[in-house]
Amino acid sequence: MHWDLKPENFLYANSSEISPLKVIDFGLSMCFKQGERFSEIVGSPYYMAPEVLKRNYAQKIDISSAGVILYILLFWAETDEAIIRSRIDLDREPWPKVSDNAKDLVSRMLDKNPYARLTA
Repeated sequence: MHWDLKPENFLYANSSEISPLKVIDFGLSMCFKQGERFSEIVGSPYYMAPEVLKRNYAQKIDISSAGVILYILLFWAETDEAIIRSRIDLDREPWPKVSDNAKDLVSRMLDKNPYARLTA
């Protein structure tokens, strides 16, 4: 579990146009046992899964953080925390131009219910 996924923690391995993308900063990360629950409030607030603030969460927090990153990549114009943390308005621009599959993926990654949220 990384615990602090955010755009700043992704870097290219080199300057080539086909460089692999690497995840960095594993300072908060840890291995976990299936079913283990956590209560510490850690990570970057903007990318934090809602259940972290409720102090009862598991590994799906990284899926939520990745969903926020994907949301930002698809919809850079309005990344206001209120939009990300409340309901995503898929009828507003530019969402009508985004594929149904991408909209479905973002919605499922940002599901507020961690039990319904996608897994890696």
